[in-house]
Amino acid sequence: METFAPAAIAGKKATLRLLGTDLETDVEPVKSETDLTLRFLHHGEVLEEEAYSITPAQFLLSKAAGETYTPAIPLLKFPMHLGDGWEWTGTTSTGAVQQPARASVSSAEENIAFGETFQSALRVDVVLKIGPEPRPHAERKLSFWFLEGKGVVKRDFGSVSSRIMLEE
Repeated sequence: METFAPAAIAGKKATLRLLGTDLETDVEPVKSETDLTLRFLHHGEVLEEEAYSITPAQFLLSKAAGETYTPAIPLLKFPMHLGDGWEWTGTTSTGAVQQPARASVSSAEENIAFGETFQSALRVDVVLKIGPEPRPHAERKLSFWFLEGKGVVKRDFGSVSSRIMLEE
């Protein structure tokens, strides 16, 4: 896990896309031994936050794009091999509204443009189904790209929100 450094911060700037509009933001990290929160600010105003939990064996998503996941969704597990996947069951909360949810998490390798070069990244996809079984009323795909030693450099929540760190 130390070599991969999933909680590293790749830069101080990011491009945040909200509902199709690109905004250059400042990145304000708040980091402890067990948590990482990334705040994306535009003209000093927080537009969005991502919160992650860190354990010796996992790197987990706690909150992003206004939604909180309980328990946090494991994005990486250590040890882990390319192609590994797992299931998650819990709840999602948006404000006071809490709903049951489940997810399938998968991993793959993908080349991404980062800075001025293409680099090999670990992509983690979370297919999130929200609502009671057997017919959840919503399905979303959350994708995260990790570069070794640079952390989560990119994430995409479909048309709602995406972001990519800008390399310094």
